[in-house]
Amino acid sequence: MLQKDAAALDSVLHPDVTYSHSNAHNESKADALAKLSRSTAQAIEITDPAVRVYADTALVKTKVDFTNLVDGEMQHVPLDVLHVFLKGPSGWQMVGRQAIKRPS
Repeated sequence: MLQKDAAALDSVLHPDVTYSHSNAHNESKADALAKLSRSTAQAIEITDPAVRVYADTALVKTKVDFTNLVDGEMQHVPLDVLHVFLKGPSGWQMVGRQAIKRPS
């Protein structure tokens, strides 16, 4: 996302991904890829990962500190994020993401 690498994002997102933001906005894979070129992300710090694997499904719970540039000002958004990955012919791909804001 930081490098706006559409090919890399395309490979990691499952065709059926539901990408849910902390503001309740939901995106499809096509939405996420189309929005990538307009991303204002400046930094993404992932901490405290907890991974549980169940056969071909993995749940990844993390804290994500997201920094983006909005109207010339840096904004910090602390999130708790749950990612759901499926292992298939294309390897591990994200099929679900749900984010909620942590108190700052």
